[in-house]
Amino acid sequence: MNDKTPENSQEQTPEKPTLESLYEEFKPQEAPQEQPKAIPAAKPASGNDTAILHEIQTLKAELASEKQERQRAQEEKDLKAAVAQLAKTSGLNGKDVALKGYLIGRASEDERLRAMWEKRNDAPQAWDQALGVLAEDAKAQFVITDPQLEENQRAMEDSQRSKTASAPQPTQLEQQFQKMNDGEFEQQWQRLLRGM
Repeated sequence: MNDKTPENSQEQTPEKPTLESLYEEFKPQEAPQEQPKAIPAAKPASGNDTAILHEIQTLKAELASEKQERQRAQEEKDLKAAVAQLAKTSGLNGKDVALKGYLIGRASEDERLRAMWEKRNDAPQAWDQALGVLAEDAKAQFVITDPQLEENQRAMEDSQRSKTASAPQPTQLEQQFQKMNDGEFEQQWQRLLRGM
């Protein structure tokens, strides 16, 4: 006899990831804050220096504005892609506005999701998995029903119930005919015709 038995012969099915478990794996590393560099003491400016400083400040402001605009455009592009992925995964195609609101709302309420969004380029797999979890939740949240369709189905069911209840019951002769095979039916039918 063999005393060895497999302790766990069944394969364990992996659990569906949750937002919490994905965040625990992801754990974004906080980037160290850069210390502002000391600005050297300015020497008294001459007329030309003032114009040059003003021009530099204007250029810095323009560059910062352009950088902010590029970041905003990239964020909007990423948000559209996330909504499209949510729609595809959840089967809620055509509900982009609702899914966008859902995603923004969830991110505003959940710091973990917001952190994963902010680091989506550093950890794209974690972000994709988070979208998968959110797609399942979105499916449960958005029950799409058509009131007219529901009313039509309810009316059809009521009609079928009333037909069944009001249908005349077959006579004894009709019940006998229903039980006959084709040959027996033909013989009985001929007898009835001759008897008329």
